Amino acid sequence: MLKGVTMSFSLYILLLVSLTACAWSGKEEFKDPDSKSDQVINNFDFDKALINKFQTKNKEEPLPIAVAMEQKVEEKKAEIKKNNPPIKLSKAKVITPIKDAMDKIAPVVSFPTDYPAEYVQSFNTSKSLWQQFSPRAPIGEFMVMDIYYAGVTVGSIGISIKPNQVIGEKEVHHFYAQMKSAPFYKLVYELDDVVESFVDVKTFLPVKYSLVQRESKHSIDDIQLFDREQLKTYFRMKKVKEGKQHNESKDVHIPYYSQDALSALFFLRGLPLKNGEKYSYYIATRGRVTKMNVEVVGVEKISTPIGERSAIHLKATTQYSGDLVKKGHMDYWLSNDDQRIFLRFDAQIKLGSVKGLIQSYKR
Repeated sequence: MLKGVTMSFSLYILLLVSLTACAWSGKEEFKDPDSKSDQVINNFDFDKALINKFQTKNKEEPLPIAVAMEQKVEEKKAEIKKNNPPIKLSKAKVITPIKDAMDKIAPVVSFPTDYPAEYVQSFNTSKSLWQQFSPRAPIGEFMVMDIYYAGVTVGSIGISIKPNQVIGEKEVHHFYAQMKSAPFYKLVYELDDVVESFVDVKTFLPVKYSLVQRESKHSIDDIQLFDREQLKTYFRMKKVKEGKQHNESKDVHIPYYSQDALSALFFLRGLPLKNGEKYSYYIATRGRVTKMNVEVVGVEKISTPIGERSAIHLKATTQYSGDLVKKGHMDYWLSNDDQRIFLRFDAQIKLGSVKGLIQSYKR
């Protein structure tokens, strides 16, 4: 029975915006291989132009001509402004970097005729939420948490923020997570899964997401491309189990303001999270869209392996109803400071309770 729990729960944890890891921190090492997302995208029947549009490259590499030109224009504007200071200075307006970017983005004026009415109606509300957001994505951050089921540690995940990259003409954050089964549990079921999310630095909207699962009974390659111009996500998946291959393909509409299963975690960290406030935002995964509802319960003191911390207690629910989900409910705790580190979570599933606790953190 535990085998089934681990197989389904790995995706469920990401969908409910949680972090998980193992109690043998320091013994279990997480490897840090190169990005797998471009390998996955080439495995599917995407149009060549679409593949080229969503290929990644290091930020150090030469930028596309359009981006380089934009930078030169901005540099010229800065030079003119410096040499021609305004005669009268007005009081500075305090805004977050994301709000500044949102104000510069032209609103979507014309939606597709078959675009869901809910997404149209949510556009302005979601934009307002993004304007409250202040990114917390320090490059080099790495954290490890433990996951417990029925009092036993069954798996681990290390989550890191890699150097920024470029996709098309967008500079993107690179979020990376690797999930591993506990050493003793490998005798029952072994998994080594990698999840990656690439998010536009200016708007904090996902551009690309990939999931590579390598497990005892099956392997899965999962890729999602987010096209904000077409308001669509292009999802492809290949699953091989017992020698049989199953492919899945979906191109579906998504809300303009939406996250993927991993980036939603980092989006949550950047919200104001004031006591009593409630937030709602969309998550697109595997060609489906679900809504995450989060309520700030309050501030509590909790004990962790990295010390006693003041923590923001959050209660989250989703519309997702997977095989193991019990009303999509989860409680989790973030450090009550500027870092907003994920410290702990408690999730209720149909077969019991799953808990997670941070073991290490560095940046």
